[in-house]
Amino acid sequence: MVVGVRIWYELQGYCCAQEVERTRKSIISSRSFGTGIADHAQLLDALYHHVRNVARQLRDEGQAARYMSV
Repeated sequence: MVVGVRIWYELQGYCCAQEVERTRKSIISSRSFGTGIADHAQLLDALYHHVRNVARQLRDEGQAARYMSV
């Protein structure tokens, strides 16, 4: 019944579309290195950089992470 009423209103020129705000299900921060990394400190710096970027994106969207994989 509700669907029929909605169709009738739309045929009369009324907009009945319901906008749904969708949140992301995942954030990916992935990069490759131009050369091999042998230094542990360089690898940690790169990892910290990507984690900070993703954390910022989560905060900006008001979201929280359930898990993170590396």
